[in-house]
Amino acid sequence: MLDATRVQVAAMVGLGEGNKGNIGPSNLEPQVAEQAIADIGDEKYVAPPSDTWICVDGRTRVAGAPTLEVVPHQIAGGIPFTDAASRFMRPVESNTKHSAVVVDVTKKAVAAGKTVFVHGDDNVGETDEESNKAGCGANKELRNTLRDNARNAHVVAPFAWEVGKGLGIGQHLTEADVNQLIIDGNDNAENDSIWDITPQEAVEIAIESGAQYEVYSGPHREATIRADMTDGAFDKDAFVADHTTPEGIAQAFAASFGAYKKYKYEQVLAAGGTEREAALETMGALLYNISVCKALNDDSTEIAVITKAA
Repeated sequence: MLDATRVQVAAMVGLGEGNKGNIGPSNLEPQVAEQAIADIGDEKYVAPPSDTWICVDGRTRVAGAPTLEVVPHQIAGGIPFTDAASRFMRPVESNTKHSAVVVDVTKKAVAAGKTVFVHGDDNVGETDEESNKAGCGANKELRNTLRDNARNAHVVAPFAWEVGKGLGIGQHLTEADVNQLIIDGNDNAENDSIWDITPQEAVEIAIESGAQYEVYSGPHREATIRADMTDGAFDKDAFVADHTTPEGIAQAFAASFGAYKKYKYEQVLAAGGTEREAALETMGALLYNISVCKALNDDSTEIAVITKAA
């Protein structure tokens, strides 16, 4: 546990309508899901901040993979794809390409001292590939999430606004800014000229640009979503180990929103940008992460909002 940070589950929030996925507690053994949800705010899973970032995916690495030296932060798809999605929620130049954006955001994160991972999984089917580089749902759904935000704006925008205020970025934004990010994202999603690469190619480009690659194993068994408003990290390996029982396995999606906001403000301000620009980029990331959750999860899934304990 991170001694300096006592945490609590401040709220459990439903995903609302418009969910497209089939991941959630309704698909797990009831007692397994209930225990995982009850434990999601346990302080023993809180770890100190680090400069390593992975995806929100609750699955663990394939057997025999090297163990990370630190507990990483998590954000949808890893920094390369969250940052790319956020970029696409702003107006872009007419010649902008998805491939170039992935290169740019990955190199900037690495230059800022971050160790960034992208991932695939071991669901390779009948292919001869050692791993499925398109095994990240956040990566595969990136373009669609921009469209989905527009369809579900009445659900996504208010929740993102409340999370943003909780992170302290509301002082630099208005609710109209959130809606404009959604509108611009949808416009860019409908521009075919932007989307020049497949999800597998996006992973390969991120690796070529300095990201590291990891492979996750098995099916999704996430019981809940952990939205962390603090600077701490979440030890998902320990969480999964504790919730692997004869009755079944439970995982959790986890998003390090507090740590991401800190990273984004430091990055933008160091480049000469403003706090408003940093807030817009952070809000774009929140919108993407919420939309990814709605794309992958079902109606039974709730978000546990984690804050510092009073």
